[in-house]
Amino acid sequence: MTCNNYPEKALHALASLYGRNPRPVLVWALDNGNAGERAIRKHVERSRSEGWTAKAALPPGGAVKADWNDLHLSGRLKPADIKNYRYNGDLLLAENATDKALLMHYQTGQQEFHFEHSARMFWFKLNVTRYMKAIERIQDTDSRISEQEAKSKALKESGTVSEIANCYPSALYYQTLKATDEAWYYLRIDFPGNNATVKAAFTATQLTSAPEFKRRLLHIAKGALYTGNVNQLDKWAKQALPNIKEVNTQNFVGYNRDYQAWVFADMAVCNGKLYLLNEEDYFEIDALNVKCLSLSPTLELNTHLDEFESQWIDDLWCAFGVRGVISLAFWLGSLFAEQIRAMSESYPFLEIVGQPGSGKTTLLNFLWKLCGRKNYEGFDPSTSTAAARGRYFMQVGNMPVAMIEGDRSNDKSKQGEFDWSEMKKLYDGNSPRSTAVKNNGNETQDPPFRGAIVIAQNSSIIEPQPIVERIIHIATTTESHNLDKRKAAERLARISVDRVSGFMVKAILNEKAVMACFAERFEAYRTQFESNPQINHIRIAKNHAQIAVLLDALALVIPVKESQIAAAQESLSLMAGERVQAATSDDAMVQEFWEVFDYLDTTVPFGVNHSTDGGIIAVNLNHFVQVASENRQATFALSELKKRLKEGKHRQFIDVRSVRSAVNSRY
Repeated sequence: MTCNNYPEKALHALASLYGRNPRPVLVWALDNGNAGERAIRKHVERSRSEGWTAKAALPPGGAVKADWNDLHLSGRLKPADIKNYRYNGDLLLAENATDKALLMHYQTGQQEFHFEHSARMFWFKLNVTRYMKAIERIQDTDSRISEQEAKSKALKESGTVSEIANCYPSALYYQTLKATDEAWYYLRIDFPGNNATVKAAFTATQLTSAPEFKRRLLHIAKGALYTGNVNQLDKWAKQALPNIKEVNTQNFVGYNRDYQAWVFADMAVCNGKLYLLNEEDYFEIDALNVKCLSLSPTLELNTHLDEFESQWIDDLWCAFGVRGVISLAFWLGSLFAEQIRAMSESYPFLEIVGQPGSGKTTLLNFLWKLCGRKNYEGFDPSTSTAAARGRYFMQVGNMPVAMIEGDRSNDKSKQGEFDWSEMKKLYDGNSPRSTAVKNNGNETQDPPFRGAIVIAQNSSIIEPQPIVERIIHIATTTESHNLDKRKAAERLARISVDRVSGFMVKAILNEKAVMACFAERFEAYRTQFESNPQINHIRIAKNHAQIAVLLDALALVIPVKESQIAAAQESLSLMAGERVQAATSDDAMVQEFWEVFDYLDTTVPFGVNHSTDGGIIAVNLNHFVQVASENRQATFALSELKKRLKEGKHRQFIDVRSVRSAVNSRY
């Protein structure tokens, strides 16, 4: 029977069989746990009020619980086992702490121990000297009393029971973070009555010091107070901690390549199977016990895939066209960044640029909704410290990391020393930041970059070249805006996270199909891009080939139209050619220098080109700066300019040497 049902009719029929004869003893043996134990107490009370002698039996508790069927199948219902289960039931029905303590003393013979009663922690201690004297006095007073009765009375007189906590802590498991050599004990704190249970982690220090334990308890649970001493705490720990489970942890959200699983705050996915958080706040993935410790970012992923809607695809196409679909393909790939890097060693960056009002914010906000993140664009690297940027990059695995408005200024001192060159190593998944391990050794921590980079700003990145050639460039404009596009964009902005966050869940559940598609088609697309004479750049061809495969893979997750994919593929080839041109252009300072040079050389008397050879340009930079200043043109920091000119592409640097000056000969 279920624990909620009371067998009223069956008991009434049983009682009628006995009439006035003594009835048998009822033993209520439901499964352990809150529901079963509450039902036992309720049924015992009711059956006793109806004239029955009622007792209880409980299966063993502890780290590995078993119900009666488990015990039956494992052959653990022998008479000696039943005796122990009846003892568990007697403890459950004990009316007060003293009665429970005496039962435990009779069973174990211990003279000092802690125990739980009504979700409080108590301590029993037997005064042996007083106990022996009490036995003698009781037997001398009444010679007819049996030895057992004398011991029972003496025990009540000489055993003291005191409350040492107004709650009861239970050790659930030991959780470790091997990357940083940290560990905690995860405890459940129960309270009397209907007060909510609290679960929290405790350090070794907090479990070995009574004052620290008291402070931690008060901190995590309102009004929770421990009044025991360190000896009592040590004895509780000695009994509670050794046999608990061990749970692995990670300090980021998303995919963990060591476990080959996505681990989030309240769900996990491994090998196409969805796992939900159990009652003890961790995931049981086959033989692996794991949980996520990170509180940021907060994702609201709807695991009820029947609630997932895909009509937004048409709105995305209407509002953003091929740009929207290509961005969506990159977003899909970011959910498999670790696997893609394992296959092809890198994953590109996505750059979304456009003037204010062009729709880039709407597009980015919507793409984040697909990952369960609402009202979020990204972080500003210009106002973040190096430590903060490092944490942003390491917060997630197989998810995008978005940077916004990083183009605000070229003054690095105002940007917290932020430089786009920092990003180069993230392309291959290398560590964004090294930190020292807190010990006396020389160890450092170099966690890999596990995500994908998204850059959203008003202006394109035009330097340095290594970053430019790692980018998939998307430009949003206002030129073709119309009423239909505005309404489609507004629908994308209004749609709730619950209706679209299933995209991420569906995608990672289809990991095998997506990665099989990538493995099958990547080399063909790569060859196609490299054979295009307009894309004579190996890295750029590779980056765009990866997105081309992911455009095909979109159909494995959402019902995107073939015509939309075909149009996006055609546009992607044009984008790759444009990226080659951007990567092979001179950087901004060099371009500006040659613009000023050409202006001065054609408008200023005698010019600024000192060469007498028509095929070579000779520049005296000090003379150039002087003439530029006299003619109110831009001037440059010479140390930086010398470095940049040597890297020029259209007018290549030859050498630093003396020449016969054509300018001086004209004076």
